[in-house]
Amino acid sequence: MSIPALVLDTSAAMALFLQEDEGSQIEEILKDILASNGQIIVPSLFWYEVGNTMVSALNRKRIIVEDIRGIEIDLAALPIATDPLPDITTRIHIREIATDKNLSYYDAAYVELALRLQLPLKSFDKRVLAAMDAPPI
Repeated sequence: MSIPALVLDTSAAMALFLQEDEGSQIEEILKDILASNGQIIVPSLFWYEVGNTMVSALNRKRIIVEDIRGIEIDLAALPIATDPLPDITTRIHIREIATDKNLSYYDAAYVELALRLQLPLKSFDKRVLAAMDAPPI
């Protein structure tokens, strides 16, 4: 299976770096993307969520500062493209998805990006994935 591009949310990315059970799935997907010279696309809020997740993991003593540095270096080495800040039309669409699908605005940003770019979305959040199955009209 060759994945040329996908939208990756924070739950999926951090499953790999925090060595959660689902991390092996992400590792395989990343290997496939790298082998096919593919692309990972994220909304700009991804970087804030990743940073917050790492700080939270540090505070909970799941990782140490050196782990964070390693994660930052590993993320920088991946073919990740950050979608520009959304214009008013995109922000309205994100809000509509959030309210129609009962998602946070943050989660709706990933759904909107995947729908707009017509790309698969990798997430371990069941509500986010459900929103992808039934996009708003």
